[in-house]
Amino acid sequence: MYNISLITGDGIGPELSESAIAVLETIHDKLGLKFSIKKLQAGDSALKQTGKALPEETLESVKQSHACLKAPV
Repeated sequence: MYNISLITGDGIGPELSESAIAVLETIHDKLGLKFSIKKLQAGDSALKQTGKALPEETLESVKQSHACLKAPV
């Protein structure tokens, strides 16, 4: 199983994130690869909620993942 951090971003980021998830689901269905996807925040929305554009929780999750996908922030 591959652990994927997905930074959903701002603006069109959440929509693009859903597209990325759809691609990973297709890969799973066609090739049998398994993914655990953790949605994370960064950017303006994170700044408003946490006071940081890149919260420590997001950074730590990325460090522990096999890969990180980042939508526009």
